[in-house]
Amino acid sequence: MKIAHYICILIFSFYAPGIFADVPAQPAHGLSVFGALKYPQGFKHFDYVRADAPKGGEVRLGAIGSFDSLNAFIVKGNKVPEVT
Repeated sequence: MKIAHYICILIFSFYAPGIFADVPAQPAHGLSVFGALKYPQGFKHFDYVRADAPKGGEVRLGAIGSFDSLNAFIVKGNKVPEVT
């Protein structure tokens, strides 16, 4: 079974450049797997963003101590204090 698999890969590798050679590369501002792009080139903000939101403020993120892993059942090191 492995030999047949390798033979198929070998045959495809000879034909692959010919298959994809006819498709010219075109520059684009985005890529969509599910059809047309939702946002045009140069869009200002996403639909879920409030464009007139107030700017400024401050964010305070704090944690005491440190940890070595997010795994709560580690043998060596320190786990995250919030994980039980």
